[in-house]
Amino acid sequence: MKFRLKIFAKLENISFLRPYGGVDTVNMPYFFKMLCENCGAVTSEQCTFLNQKEYHNEKNIIIVLRDFTMADSGAYSPLMVFDVDGAQIHKYVFNGGWEVKPINLVNGGFVGVGGSPPIVKELNNRFVRI
Repeated sequence: MKFRLKIFAKLENISFLRPYGGVDTVNMPYFFKMLCENCGAVTSEQCTFLNQKEYHNEKNIIIVLRDFTMADSGAYSPLMVFDVDGAQIHKYVFNGGWEVKPINLVNGGFVGVGGSPPIVKELNNRFVRI
């Protein structure tokens, strides 16, 4: 069963939001809740790394698609796809380290309109079964 994780955010003075270390880093932990379809067990919070792809004796594949960019701001955009056999994904938790690239960072300070700092607002997510 495949699920696409879509994230929503409003970015100000930021060119991208992405998992710390880049979208393909194997050291980024992803936190989500899963339901085992075989026994009905629900995780309180599952932590998985790209190089650790097993939950409840089932193999899982996580494919990270891309960064969330300023062009995506204000809309739900795909971040990754989970291919999980024997499980359903319920909720993703933004945790484990995310990074932003500020726009107009010069000499250790922000320049541009009022020297505004980078802001991430209304961070949210949803899973879509595909």
